[in-house]
Amino acid sequence: MKVVFDRRKRSGKTGRGTVEIVVSYAGSRKWISTGIQCAPENWKGEKGVVNSPDAFLSNQTIFGLKKRITDYILRSIADGEAFSFEGLDSHLHKADYSGSFITFMEEYIEERSDIKPRTKINHRNALSMLEKFGKIHSFGDLTRRNILDFDQFMHSRDLKQSTVHSYHKIVKAYIHLAIAREMVDSDPYFDMRIESGRSNVPKFLTEREIGLMRDCRILPAALDKVRDMFMFQFYTGLSHNDMNKFDYRKVVERDGKHVLVDRRQKTDTEFYIVLLSPAMDILRKYDFELPQMTNQQYNSRLKAVADCSGIEKKVTSHMARHSYAVHALNSGVPIEVVSKTMGHTNISTTQIYAKVLDKTVENAFDMLESKIKSPDKTPPR
Repeated sequence: MKVVFDRRKRSGKTGRGTVEIVVSYAGSRKWISTGIQCAPENWKGEKGVVNSPDAFLSNQTIFGLKKRITDYILRSIADGEAFSFEGLDSHLHKADYSGSFITFMEEYIEERSDIKPRTKINHRNALSMLEKFGKIHSFGDLTRRNILDFDQFMHSRDLKQSTVHSYHKIVKAYIHLAIAREMVDSDPYFDMRIESGRSNVPKFLTEREIGLMRDCRILPAALDKVRDMFMFQFYTGLSHNDMNKFDYRKVVERDGKHVLVDRRQKTDTEFYIVLLSPAMDILRKYDFELPQMTNQQYNSRLKAVADCSGIEKKVTSHMARHSYAVHALNSGVPIEVVSKTMGHTNISTTQIYAKVLDKTVENAFDMLESKIKSPDKTPPR
């Protein structure tokens, strides 16, 4: 018995490979799907899935299924019965439909210590939506028909497709865990494709708008701190949460550069940043201890900073991070480097910013096209 990743070599095309278990006996093989998929960089052999928000549940599913196969093998030996793939199938398809899936999911969410509080809130929201749906109570209610009805129910409540996809993904993870624990015999999501929805184009400040904020001279002292925090985010790509836990003692000097290696609070993914000279200037201004405030206070005061700077956009803390990515790519920094500095678990997340640049280029050519078609009629002097 062996756990195998991406047997069909599809991750190169789709970005994600499937995890299967192969059982070999008497010259024959049986491939058993775990229902788990992940990116190649998130697969670490015997450790399973790593550096992914779904790592814990995914590994519970994989190793739970592996244990069930082992149980059948040991039971066959103990009972003096011959091993057979038919017997293995029968064993794997035994299920207990009597329990409550809602209770199972609720208890497991509250027990989990491997996810951040914000992620746990998303899992609770998915559970709440499932309870409002009202057709899935026991494990026996986990049918393909009910899942399709659940999808239709969520769309009837005018949820964004990205939210619908997220809730499906969460529920599916707990179903896989139930399968691994022999509470369900089949996956109602098998071969079902749920569209993820188009990602919103990240909002960012242009180079001109960054200059307006950086050079504004009419800010009171309280707002000056807020401006410095935003600019520090822009120079580093840090999220507000990661900036709040910034510790200069983690910065090391290498070849005259100040380098920060840390882990993102949201995903626990490692990131690597070289602190630019403007960021170091801000740190020196505050004796290397940045001001701190809640995200709500920060965003509220950023509105005042934007007004004083003559920026018409609604500026939020996360726009600094978005602006960093767009400006880094626009300056020729390789996308792999930008992904590493931002602590993205998958480079496809970083590629969203590349699409922003593509759109910017397209808009610029639209303006050029309109000028070519409608040239200035003013006669030359």
